[in-house]
Amino acid sequence: MPKLNKLKQRIKECDMNYKALASAIGISVSAFNNKINGRSAFDIIEASALSSILDISPQEITIFFT
Repeated sequence: MPKLNKLKQRIKECDMNYKALASAIGISVSAFNNKINGRSAFDIIEASALSSILDISPQEITIFFT
């Protein structure tokens, strides 16, 4: 869960919201909320898309998604 807190912080730093991110990666807001709160996991495609949107480098991915 601590890594999800880092992801939440990055979302705030980028001035993004869950609705916009969910739409950008092609999932519902409800599904995004479940994933960001640890009830389910982001798949590799979703994590890759979020990394691109949130300017997370390949070297940083493990900080946010593992």
